[in-house]
Amino acid sequence: MSFVWKRLAGKRILLTLLLALLVFSLSACSFSLESALAELKAYVNGTEVPKPPEGFVESRENKLFTYDVYREYVIVTGYLGEELEVVIPEKIDRLPVYAIAGLAFYESVPVESVMIPEGVEVLEENAFYYCTALKTVSLPESLHTIGDKAFSWCSSLEEITLPDAVTAIPAYCFNQCTLLKQIRISSAVTSVGARAFSGCESLTSLYFGDAMLALGDYAFRGCKALETVRLSGDCVLSAAAMVDRPDTLTVMTMEDSLCWETCKELGVLLIPDDGSLLLPEESIDGSGDIPLEDNSTTEET
Repeated sequence: MSFVWKRLAGKRILLTLLLALLVFSLSACSFSLESALAELKAYVNGTEVPKPPEGFVESRENKLFTYDVYREYVIVTGYLGEELEVVIPEKIDRLPVYAIAGLAFYESVPVESVMIPEGVEVLEENAFYYCTALKTVSLPESLHTIGDKAFSWCSSLEEITLPDAVTAIPAYCFNQCTLLKQIRISSAVTSVGARAFSGCESLTSLYFGDAMLALGDYAFRGCKALETVRLSGDCVLSAAAMVDRPDTLTVMTMEDSLCWETCKELGVLLIPDDGSLLLPEESIDGSGDIPLEDNSTTEET
């Protein structure tokens, strides 16, 4: 009898401790009721609950967006509206919008244009993945990081300008953007990831500045109309960088440079670039046009 009583007393003590844990969790500002219950369940089952990111408060939504609230900023996680033109506000719940989360606009079929406000610094991986109706997107100068596949399969995207703070075009970034014709690439870009432009059937030329140092595998795979790409003489190309490129693709780079020699080994057509073909930064009009001495017309990307 004494043994049974002790077991019952032990259960009551355990229950009291669990209730105290629940009360403590509810009193903490950084945890919601759901997270407190999850912790209680995990404690009973002897399992672990993934900890939320540092500074995370809770997930919310309004009429247009779902979003995660942190102590000092907001991350947009989804679009709930049906408008063709979307303007993301600079602030939500009086907190600045810091990032657009992965898959935030995934399959947002009606959306044709998106304006991202100043203050947004990050587009996470797959942010606009498969947003097939998207034609234009305005990126803020505050943006410095774009995740893999951010615009992959945006098959209606026609033009885009990358802010000067963006220094890397990640893997699959514009994969299968079949209507993309114009892209303004900052002279600060240092690398292009694998298949970054694969399937961009409408691009005719791409212009990379002297900061460009690395070109990923299959970067121009399936770019049927691509004719001219300007690369830095210091740009490093892997053996697969030019695989499945158009046969007529010509690389413009410094003669006898590392890039020149690598392209020659890969059988890529070459145009010498002694620097005289470069336009001053302020005179580049945003179309990405490449001025060629032996061509009376320019080609838009």
